[in-house]
Order: sequence, then C-alpha cells, then structure tokens
Amino acid sequence: MAWRKSSYISNLLAVVGAAFATHLGVSNYLIVLPAIKQGIRIAALNIAYQPNFI
Repeated sequence: MAWRKSSYISNLLAVVGAAFATHLGVSNYLIVLPAIKQGIRIAALNIAYQPNFI
C-alpha cells in the first residue's frame, strides 16, 4: 500500500515537474529538476516512516 502511494506521489510530482518545464522553459527546468528529485526522496522517506499513512 505504501509503495503504491509512493509511486502515485512520484508520478504526480513528475507530472507537476513536466508542467513547470513547459511553463518555465527547459533552462529553468534543469534548475527545478534536482528540487523535484529531492521532493520525491523526502516524500518516499516520509511514507516509509509512516505505516499508518492513508
């Protein structure tokens, strides 16, 4: 269950990142991409440490 939530959130952030990329342009996306990856990592860790996450 947690893996599904993590995957869903990762996909959601990826879609948001793609939207930002098209909105801001590729050059800005290269700056935003590391922040998105960090956000995915933090979200995955938060879910991993919250077994009751709904």
